Amino acid sequence: MRFLPRTHAKKNGPPTLPAPTPATIHIHCDHQAAAKIRALCLLALSRPGTHLQALHAVRHGATVHLRATVTLDGPDTGPLDHLVDQLSRVPYVRDLHWHHCRTPMPDTHAHQQGRGAADAWVLLPVRTATAPFADVEVGAMVAMLKTLAGPIRIQLLQALAFQELSVGELTERVSAHYAAVSQSLARLRAAGLVTVRRDGNRVLFRTTNPHLPSLLATVLHLAAHTTPPEPGNHGDQC
Repeated sequence: MRFLPRTHAKKNGPPTLPAPTPATIHIHCDHQAAAKIRALCLLALSRPGTHLQALHAVRHGATVHLRATVTLDGPDTGPLDHLVDQLSRVPYVRDLHWHHCRTPMPDTHAHQQGRGAADAWVLLPVRTATAPFADVEVGAMVAMLKTLAGPIRIQLLQALAFQELSVGELTERVSAHYAAVSQSLARLRAAGLVTVRRDGNRVLFRTTNPHLPSLLATVLHLAAHTTPPEPGNHGDQC
């Protein structure tokens, strides 16, 4: 009878998964930078392996204290270190640090159900006028939403949210063909959402509107927390 070496012996049962790592990020900033920082946190902490549990914001005069509670799928804290590095480059950030949590994070769904008004996710100013939108405003909004409604274009805007990148770098980021990325960038430029500049031999792209990261974060939140209708229940037809 032949025995396998101990190092090659088969193990019974499911593979052991790494224990989740809870952590909290604390950010103190001036109120004019709060929306940008919240959007950056939402984008950075919504990637695979990183789970944003809650994002609180409390304003004290001209200063805003942001606290993000997250859970990582393992001991690797690279996503947090990367986020801290990005936030440290944002103007008006006064204090920034993160630490491990000793207690487990609350259940995501239950915690979101119990969120108060202080934890609002709306990052853009909301129009409160009672007058309906003018026809020209409706047309402009529909055209803008159509421009944004494309998987490659959304990924490009996310990649360009807080940095300049070349077409080659963007092609690697979105995992798309060069021609498709170039075509999407041309459409974003035509809509005025992206601009370009030359740096020596490099051609760099960047977004033109500081509200774009907040818009992407809001749409992501709506997509994650909107319940579709039951099968067979078509609801209102439009």
